[in-house]
Amino acid sequence: MPGDAVSCIASAERASLLVDSESYFVALRRSLEKARHEVLILGWDIWPRVKLSRRHTRTSGDTEQLAVLLRKIASDRPDLQIRILIWKAPAFVRMDRPAETRRLKNTDFPGNIQFYRDDKLPFNACHHEKLVVIDRNVAFLGGIDLTQGRWSQIHHPLHRTRIDRDPDSENIRHDLQLCMQGEDCGDKLAKHFERRWRRVTGESLPVLKMPADTGHDVWPSPLAAHWTGLEIALSRTIGAYQSNPAIREIEALYAAAIGEAKRFIYIENQYLTSATICDALIEKLTETADLKVLVIGPREAGGTIEKITMSKGRHDFWSAFRQAGLEHRIRIVYPSAQDVAEHIRPIYVHSKLMIVDDRILIIGSANISNRSMGLDTEITVTIAAASEDERRVIRDRRNHLLARHTGSHHDVIDAIVDTDPFLVVETAGDTQRNLVDLPNSAFDHSKLSSVLNWLFDPKV
Repeated sequence: MPGDAVSCIASAERASLLVDSESYFVALRRSLEKARHEVLILGWDIWPRVKLSRRHTRTSGDTEQLAVLLRKIASDRPDLQIRILIWKAPAFVRMDRPAETRRLKNTDFPGNIQFYRDDKLPFNACHHEKLVVIDRNVAFLGGIDLTQGRWSQIHHPLHRTRIDRDPDSENIRHDLQLCMQGEDCGDKLAKHFERRWRRVTGESLPVLKMPADTGHDVWPSPLAAHWTGLEIALSRTIGAYQSNPAIREIEALYAAAIGEAKRFIYIENQYLTSATICDALIEKLTETADLKVLVIGPREAGGTIEKITMSKGRHDFWSAFRQAGLEHRIRIVYPSAQDVAEHIRPIYVHSKLMIVDDRILIIGSANISNRSMGLDTEITVTIAAASEDERRVIRDRRNHLLARHTGSHHDVIDAIVDTDPFLVVETAGDTQRNLVDLPNSAFDHSKLSSVLNWLFDPKV
């Protein structure tokens, strides 16, 4: 990757791709319970009542709210320092958040838990990262927020009684998070956290006096590692603020990765509005006759304002491929599932992933939107395969996701992708899961959409 696409390179001992929030929350709880020195949480939002594990009944004792767990480990280990930094959202955004979140303040926690809201950012921007670093050794990074309405299970039981009270209780979601371990990657992600922490509080993180190896391991066992002994690249978006110029590493990263494609680009993303990434895809498709692009996203945006705002950008994105005569080389689809009443329900895609052939995997907090590429704060991890084994793992993770979206067997997906990646959309397994092409109505937009898109997803 070019230098303007990467903040730093870090080594990791192992890493695992977690599918859906149940997998992430369970793994996070296991690592938090092992924390001894430091927990760093960087988020778009946080809900104290998020349950990191649960059974499927309201009376189950096997539930643990995030705030309860953090207070417990802080009380049990007075030397443990927990720092939480979330976006200080404007009033019109905060009104949609739970009362517990709106009222949350630093004094609600014991002395070794510090909580701050960050508003050090340009006009109209937000802090969008979703990062947790534990003992500067294990980190979780991706698209999953520790907030309301994020719970989802790998099998998406549509008929299950929800425990959370949240506005998304009828939605089923798909999301991804990467878990990684290593002193080098942990230290560099902690430094990333520190830059924002220092800007808000004026304080630097203390030097951790880590004891000699005692066999203590904060990896969330028994989680299996998909990669071992790997290098990762960290990339950022940070909007221009005061005298600090914008950092657009993620935009450069996506464009560079697309430029490396030969046969198949697989994308999962909540939004498709970035003009830069659209142009990069069109240029690569034009010059590479065998290349195909499969995009999996939501059928429509999650909230009323979001639907209106992002529909114009998605319309422009798709129209550019039609105008270039490339609409047959890119498919934009959404996943769906059949509930117990045999109704087909769309699955809301919130993940932020791109896999180029079987050589490059990018995961993080950034949407393929104008604001994620130049305005908001974002962070991604890139795994560029350095061996045949690493290529095999990337290919395996991609095909695992496709098998899950279609209810098909992994081996079936392997054969189909090798023949024609688009045939995956026509593949139906035996679990009432499938991929559906977006209808033409999904690209409709109004005059109001044009105004809101200009305001909330600006080309900066």
